[in-house]
Amino acid sequence: MAFKIGSYTVINDNREMMGFRNVLHCGYLICGYRNSILTNYINRADYGTDSTSKISATASHVANYLSGGSGTAKGIAWGVGASGTSHAATDSGVNFLRYGDETVTTGTMSGGDARVYHESVTYEGIAAYTTGGGSAKTDKYTFSTDALSTTTVCPSVLVDHVAAYTGNRQHGFWQYSGTTGRALVFSNDSWTTSSGMLNISSYTQALAISTRENKAYHVGSWYAGDDNSFKALIAGTTITTTSIGECPSRIKGLHGNSESNCFMGNNYGRALGGYSGTGPEQHNMSSKISHMTDTYVDCPALDVPNAGSANDSGDYGASSAATCWR
Repeated sequence: MAFKIGSYTVINDNREMMGFRNVLHCGYLICGYRNSILTNYINRADYGTDSTSKISATASHVANYLSGGSGTAKGIAWGVGASGTSHAATDSGVNFLRYGDETVTTGTMSGGDARVYHESVTYEGIAAYTTGGGSAKTDKYTFSTDALSTTTVCPSVLVDHVAAYTGNRQHGFWQYSGTTGRALVFSNDSWTTSSGMLNISSYTQALAISTRENKAYHVGSWYAGDDNSFKALIAGTTITTTSIGECPSRIKGLHGNSESNCFMGNNYGRALGGYSGTGPEQHNMSSKISHMTDTYVDCPALDVPNAGSANDSGDYGASSAATCWR
């Protein structure tokens, strides 16, 4: 039932606050890896100070190539918590991170399919979804009921490192270089296709930052020379893509910034850690993209200080983790 003040609808029948949105103040980086060495650490990125620190809780298992969603009271990490303890292991487990006390509980995907390399989107205030990773099934986490389920099967079996994102409250997008873009209609959990693609040509393994501004971003690529990042303007299911320039020189020196861990924010999206394809490979270096100016800037203060084992340069690797935010 909707809640109104006079004739103005404050909360609609879908429990959405109309004309309001919560201010996001931090994000969580769950698990990740470097050089096939996995971690179960959980790091928190505080948006107010642009600083990252390890929290006391850990995930139930080490994991990589997993995905996360951002609930109203909990974050979810799909692909950790059942049995996978090795590099790129498929896993049907789920970890929940409760925001209030930063504690972890476990569950199991309703679809029953163990996944790896899957990606997810969050329909703010309502649900989170994941698909891909070798399965066309779509798993859903409904926030109001704290329930895991499956919903409409994706028309494509999406493979590794799909760029998944949303930029409005209508659709979630899953796109991979060389394939048809798929769009999930939030209002009825049906699938359609999208026109245009965020992942440009050879820019594979470049993950995406969602926004609330009818646009999204992807950060870099692991191909040498492909250092540009891109903005996707979203109009319904039409995606129009333009370059916003190269990744910061500190990261460019590692030949790109793929497999970065992407966080939605208020006026900035954030990308923590990543994979360069050469040199130290998985790294802990971090950056921000301004929604206001579409500029991509270095942010050393966000570098992940605790992500498992030290890499060759003395930093820490933090690639291919799950992310959530609140």
